[in-house]
Order: sequence, then C-alpha cells, then structure tokens
Amino acid sequence: MDASYLQSLPSLSPIAPMLTRYPPLVTLFLLAAVACPSASAQPPNNSSRASRSTKNLIQPGYYTGLDLLADGQTMGAYQAFEEAYTQSRQAGNDRGIDSVPPLVMMGECLYLQGDIGGALQYFDAALNVSVQCSHWLSLLGPSAPVDRTDSRNKDPLWSPPNSRNAAMGMAPGVWQIRLGGANRLPERIPPSQQNSSPNNIPPSPPGDPIWIDALEVLRCQAIALRRRANLLGPLAKYNPLTPSLPSAFTLPPAAQPSEWIKSGASICSAIAALEPSTANEIGTQLKQQLSLGSGKDHPLTAIALLVLADFAVESNSFPAASEFALESSLSGARAGQPEHVEEAIELWSQCAFQNQLDYQATGKTLLGVSKWASGQSRLVLLRAQLEGVRQAALRGDWETVRKQSPAITAAILPKQILLPRMDAGIAYAQAKLAFAENNLATGIQKLEEALAILRGNSAMSSASTRLYQLQLTQYLIAENAISSEVGLAILSGLLDADRIGAWKTKVLEELVFQMADKLDARRLAVRLALDSNDLELQVDAWERWKSARFLNGSVLQGRLAELRRALHAPYDSVSAEESKKWESIRVAFPALAKNAKTLEEWTRPFATTPKPDLRKWSDEETKRWESVVKLSSVQESLLWSATLSPVAVPETLTPRWNRKTLFATLSDQDGVLAYYSLQGELHGYYVTKKEIRSWKIDESQNVGPDVRNLMAVCSKASSELPADFSKQTNALRRRWIPDEIWERMKSADRWIIAPDGLVWGFPLELFPLASAGEYEPALSRYRICYTPTLAALEPLIRPRPLARRERITLQSADFWDPNGGNGKGLLERSATLCGKDRTLDIPSNGAMVPSPYLKIASGHYTSLSPLRWDDPNRFPLVPGSDAVANQIAGWNPLPWGAPESIWLLGHAHANGEIPGAIEPGDEWLRWTLGLLSQGTRHIWISRWPVGGESTLSLLTQLQDNLEGAPFTEAWQRSVATVWLEEFQPTKEPIAWSQGKEPTASSRPIPGTHPGLWGGYLSIGDPNSPEGSR
Repeated sequence: MDASYLQSLPSLSPIAPMLTRYPPLVTLFLLAAVACPSASAQPPNNSSRASRSTKNLIQPGYYTGLDLLADGQTMGAYQAFEEAYTQSRQAGNDRGIDSVPPLVMMGECLYLQGDIGGALQYFDAALNVSVQCSHWLSLLGPSAPVDRTDSRNKDPLWSPPNSRNAAMGMAPGVWQIRLGGANRLPERIPPSQQNSSPNNIPPSPPGDPIWIDALEVLRCQAIALRRRANLLGPLAKYNPLTPSLPSAFTLPPAAQPSEWIKSGASICSAIAALEPSTANEIGTQLKQQLSLGSGKDHPLTAIALLVLADFAVESNSFPAASEFALESSLSGARAGQPEHVEEAIELWSQCAFQNQLDYQATGKTLLGVSKWASGQSRLVLLRAQLEGVRQAALRGDWETVRKQSPAITAAILPKQILLPRMDAGIAYAQAKLAFAENNLATGIQKLEEALAILRGNSAMSSASTRLYQLQLTQYLIAENAISSEVGLAILSGLLDADRIGAWKTKVLEELVFQMADKLDARRLAVRLALDSNDLELQVDAWERWKSARFLNGSVLQGRLAELRRALHAPYDSVSAEESKKWESIRVAFPALAKNAKTLEEWTRPFATTPKPDLRKWSDEETKRWESVVKLSSVQESLLWSATLSPVAVPETLTPRWNRKTLFATLSDQDGVLAYYSLQGELHGYYVTKKEIRSWKIDESQNVGPDVRNLMAVCSKASSELPADFSKQTNALRRRWIPDEIWERMKSADRWIIAPDGLVWGFPLELFPLASAGEYEPALSRYRICYTPTLAALEPLIRPRPLARRERITLQSADFWDPNGGNGKGLLERSATLCGKDRTLDIPSNGAMVPSPYLKIASGHYTSLSPLRWDDPNRFPLVPGSDAVANQIAGWNPLPWGAPESIWLLGHAHANGEIPGAIEPGDEWLRWTLGLLSQGTRHIWISRWPVGGESTLSLLTQLQDNLEGAPFTEAWQRSVATVWLEEFQPTKEPIAWSQGKEPTASSRPIPGTHPGLWGGYLSIGDPNSPEGSR
C-alpha cells in the first residue's frame, strides 16, 4: 500500500502521513481506532430501513433490531426481534407471514452468539410458517414507489479490478398485500378454498392500504434456508419439513409478479431444493438470478453469492470461493446489509490466505471495508479488525498481532456485544503468537480458551456445526427417527469424511469437533454395523474404532495429535526471504522434501519429463496439479500444515482401512486374523482375498485367568513344559478361533494377526497344530507376523521405497548377556549388517549414557529418549530429551524421524493398563501406531524379558537367514535351528525371573521351550533384507 492511497482519504488527512510508516495491517487498526464508535454509542439510523418500517405489516421494532445487529449488539437485537415477533399477526396458535423476518433474525442472533441448536429452532420455525403461509405471494399487489436504497450508502472502497461492478437496483420498499383486514391470515388458505368476492379475497376496508416489505420476507427466508442447509448438513434430507420447502416458494401460474419478487422467489426455491446431488444444478440457477434483467443487483444477490461460495468451499475451490465471498460483501454493502458483509468478509479473508493473495493487497481490502464500516456498522468494522489480526497471525506478522489484539478484545468486551466467534478468533491469533515465541503454556491456554468459547455448554448448543450434527444424529438414532442404515451412513460421514474446505475456513469449529469426546458415537457406529450383515461394513467400523482409541490418548494430555492442526508456527527450516516468498501449497514441496525426504509417492503425479520446476509453476500447471492430485485428508493436512510450518500431524497419518487396498496387498496364500474389543466383548474376523468370515467370542468364557496362567508358564523358562501345556493352549485356541476357521487358516502359508484386547498378550504362534499327540506349535509350519490394524498392513508388509533410508534401532546388548562378552560382538555384527551409520542404541536401563561400543563403531551417537510405554503424553522414540519434548520445537518434526526398522530384543513390552486406556490392548495400539505414524515400517519386540545365549543364538541365525528371505521366513528358520539347542539357565535372564538364582547344576533349558522364543513378535513382514533395514 503506497502513501498516495492513504493521503487520498480526506477524512484521514491529519493522520495520513503517520500511517505510511506502518505495514498495511497496522494501518488498518490505526484507521479503525479513529473511526470506531464507542461501545455506548447509539446504533446508526439506517434511513432505508426506517422508511420501510412505516405503513408496513412488519413491525417497526424489527428494523430497530436490524440496526442493533449492525452495531454488533446481538443481545439487544434479539430482544427487539422478539418484541416484533410478539406483535406480529396471530390467529389462535397460527402466525402470519409477517412473523417470518423476526423469527429468522432471532435465529441469526443466536447463530452469531454460537448457539447452533437454538438458532436452528428459529430457522425451522420461520420456514414452517413459510410453508403454512405459502400463498402469500399470490396476494401481493402493486408496490409503493419508494426507494429502499439508503442514499447515504457509498460504493464500497474495496472493489477489485475484475469485480462484477453491478449497481444495486432501485428496489421498491413495500408491496400491497390483499388481506381483507390486518388481523386476517388468508395467506394460510389456498385461494381455491376462499369463498368471498370474485377474486377470492375480500376487499380491504376503506382507508390506508396494507403494505408489506416483501423483499425483506424473501431475504429472511433465503437466510433461513441457507443456514438450515448448512447446520443440518446430511440430516436435512431426513427432516420432515424438507420435502415441503420447494413448493412454498412456487409462484402460482396465473400470477404476474414483478421482476424483484420473481428473482427473490426463484433464489429461495433453488436453495430449498439444495442437496449434494443437486449442487451443480442449483448453482447454475443461482447464477442466473444474481442480477435483474437490467444487470443490477437486488436484495437477495448477496445471499445467493454466499451460497455459491459455500459450494466452492465444499469442493475445495478457494479461488472461486474467494471471488463469490468478495462479490457478496460488495453487493451486501450496496444494499445496506452489514450482516451479509460481515460474514462474506470473514470467508473472503480465509480464502485470500489460501489463495496466496498478497499481504498488502489483503490489507488494502480490509482497510476499504473498515472505512466503509466506520459510518455504517460496528459489526463489520470489528470483523475487518479481527481479520486483519488473523491475517497477521497466519503470515507471521507477530508485531501486528501483539499490538492490535488487545484493542479488539477491548472493543468486543461490552456485554451487549456478544460475539463469541470473534472472541475465539482473537484468542486463536494470540495462541499462534505465543507458540511463535515458544511460550507453550500461554499458547495452550489461549487455544483452549478459544475452543471453550465455541464449545458452549453442550454439543447441542455449541458453535461447531459438525459436533451439533453428530449429537443430533445420535439422538435421532436413539429415538428411531432415522433408520440404522441411514444413521450409520451419517455417523461415518461426520466422523470420517474429508473436510478440507472447513479446515481452511473454519479451523476453530473443526478443532472444537476434533477435541470433543466422540467415543460414544464410535461405539454406536460399531453397534449399528454389527446389526447389519455386511461384514465389510463391520470391519470398517471396527478399524475406525481402533484408530479412535489410539487418537484419544496418544500424546500430550491425550490431545496433541489433534491440537497440532492449529499449531502453525513460523517457518524454521527456510530463510526469512523464502518464508515470505513461498507461502502456498505448491511451493511447500521443497520445504517438505527438505524436512521429510519421503514425498516421492505423493509427488509421483508430477513425474513428467522433463520434470517441472515447482518454483516456476504457471497457472495452467497449478490447475493440472489440482485436478490430478486428489488429496486425501492425510496428504492435505500435511501439505496445508507445511505451508505454514513444518508441523507433523500424527492423527492424519492413521491410515483408513480399504478392502480393495487390503486385497491388493495380500497374496493368495495369506490369511488375516483380526480381533476387535468393545466394552468387554471380543469379535473375530478371518479375511482372505476371497472372503471375510466373522464370529463372536463367548462373553461367558472368562479367558483372562487362563491367559495370565499360560503367560506365566511361558515367561518363566524351565527345563520342561507342564504336562498339560498343549491341552491348555488348545483350549484357549478353541475359545478364540472356531474349529472351522482354524482349518481354513491351515490352508494359508502366512498368518497375519491383528490382535486386540487380551489377544495382544498371548503368542498365537504357540497354539498347537493338533489337538492331541506331540506338541507342535503353529510357528513350526506357518510364517506369522502382526499388525495393529488392517489399515496399517499395506505399509507393513509392502513398504514402499523411501527417498532416504533411516536408521535401524537395536536394543542395548547389556541386557542380553548378564555376564558380558558376547553381546558387544553381536551388536557389532548387527551394525555391520544394517550399516553402522544407521544403528542407534537404546540403553535397556533407561539411562541416557551412550554405549562405549557405539562411540567407536559408528563414529557418532544420537541419543533417544528412554522407552516409556505407559506415558500417554509421548510417542516412544521421539527424538529429544524430556525437556525438548515439552517445548514447541519438540512437537514439530515431520513424522519420519523414527527409524525405519526397530529391534527391541532386550526390552519387554509392559502389558497392562495405561492412563486414558479405553480397552485392553490400548497400550499396544498407542505405541505401534505412534511409531508407524512417524515412518517406522517394522518392529521386532518381545512380550516378556528375554536375553542371554538364546537371544544371541536366535539373532545370529536370523542375520544369516535374512539374506534373500522375508523376515517371517527368516525368523521361522531361526526358531527351528534353536529348537535343537540347549541353554544354561545361568546365562538366560528369563530363568532368573522365577525368583531364585539358577545354579551351575540346574538342568539346561531346551530350545523347544516357548519362553525362549515365543515372546517375540514381528509387527510387519518386510519382503526383503533391504526392506527390513
């Protein structure tokens, strides 16, 4: 913004020279400080609205409420609208068409106050009256020759060069309406049923005619229709009122309405028929009705443009959304409709950032809005101020945020100005400032403050549209108002649908939804799926239930994975110049590649010859990018975050189960055994490329004691197994796996197990193949690996090549051999096999002192935090010390910092409850999915403490067998070799766990004892030695 622009504003001439010293956003607030009316100022008297309040069926108090609303006084406006409603025509319990505007605007006040449930009640009430009074349009007569346009309104100062530049038409203020008396409600009676006078309507009594502001009624009906469609979302289709709405705005065939009425009714009719399948058709209809035949706008143009902007946001088309929103603000300003200007400017501001609009251009537009609003509407002025601070926060102009946010907070502090959405917006900007200054406590506090403002007292009265829809869906299912099939489809859409547009334009509302406890909805979705016979649908619901449990308590106070969506700190991996220049998604690829080195699979669509320079993309190439790459929520969230900062979002990396992907991953010889736990129930599924079968484990059979008893037998190695070991394990197998499924599993070569609940705790490898005779475990004949979820299976058994190989992590050898000696040699061999520069040591005792061997062999040492399986506030193996983990810098690494392969053979996983656990087995989901979200593709660990010569022998054999073989096959061969050996108890740590020290005369432990090898489980099955490293 140059000085000449500011100096051309005559009303600012005393301060214009001073303004040129500041950036555009600071300039905006200096201007606003001069122009902003005080909190105690009277609302502006809009002459056009005042003129329509005389000789008008709509009560004068309604127009007073509009002026109060324009001043931001939502509480006072609500009271004025309520008074106007009580004075509207009434016959018994029936209301006339003049009650529609105050009902709608009462709902609008509640909507601005963040009460979606309360607002929707008023919108539905207004539309119900509209349906009952649908004949009012046929009663309209000629209009009064009164201009409804405020002569004081000047053209908006923020019109872009490519604007429609449509002037506002000289619309009549009121229309005659033939009621036959002010207290009659003939609009509720079809003309064919009225029996008096040739025209079916009794003539008006002598005196002044009855008038009505018909365009205001239509405008309010359009507002209610749009709000209702947006707030109900997928539920609107099943609301009993919905089918009746389109006919309420149909003009009778014999009617000859004016062009104004015809355009308004057409827009209402189009919005009333809106549903996802008709969006394109409705959009075309709305575009045709934006202007009159003369090319001028009318009072419903701004709403129609907002609906088109809604369509664009839903389709992730932000350039179009930005254009429609800006045009809506211009049309609303010319029509004297500040409530539309305020909403349109908010949407435009969010889209402007997404569209990389120049910072100065954004500031200039907001400055124009502020100047217009200074004489028209405090509501719009506050919005312009807030968007200026938000733009500064998004673009890293922390000085503007620091200086101006307190002023806006003070401006919206008076109790008559109840605008919680604005309060939350300021708190969000202050949170981003705190995070940028590495003030974690204040940032979390401000972010929680913003969310608490919008959360409301309950889900039914919150400002989060999706949270309200979720709660309403659960209620309707419980009341049998919608079928189970419909309820499940809506629940799945609300819980799992990609909402990229909403994240970019309503991030705080989406955060309120993400932060809410949705486990009841997840449980309900599983129950509804179980009621169906669709096994694929059931598995899908179960998989989402597992992911929800992981996300519910994985990190930082159980919510960091979701909070990270909002933590857009400034760039820390590129220079200040690059940060300012490359602020869009398309130029974020270099920054992402620099940090992660793993975008090959996502950027494959761009692999043209010659490869284009991403920093020099043309508009055509950008469009090609948008059309070729259909970003999932995973990719979109990462890329979007990366445009603002290199922030990792582990939540978005939890993969979704897809049967087609799973079947493409599996071989014909694979059998997948999946378990799912819910409130004490355990369900099993057997999945192959040909079929899915299911069963429910009998709840009356409490297998907990049996599992713990068998685990005790296995984890305390002795010279021989109990005589009934085979019988006990076979009995447990029958409870968990029906005989029919067991026989089908025997036809597979590889078993892939997705455990849950208690199933995590016992090795299924130990199940005997035969019900009688000599004990032969399943591992002796079948390759067996594990996966936390079916969705995680594809990257675990078919990991794609990464641009850069990460380290393999090996557990310290100190625990393997209590007497020392052999452990270091084995670790040295492992480092040679894996690559010394890619080998890290995790001390088994949790100490941060590096191993002497690693200092010499690898030449460097990178410390990792001790493994803390029971801490819900951390992912295991996140680089950095505890102190770093508690700083914002510790949250921001992209999710490929973990080693690609992790062998934790000297450390047992601690089975048991953890803070925030929902179901048994959550501790396994927490750390396995946490590691997978950070890029790990193979984990080898033991369920109980192991070590000693047996571990050395197993790992030595494994290293030999890995050459040219999948991991599970190499492990199977290693166990078969160790099966023939015997081991001295004094050199086996597992023998020490029996509570007494073994002696030299103790009988040796045979390799057939499952305690020596049964505890190990391989999460994933890399297809080659290279893949396992």
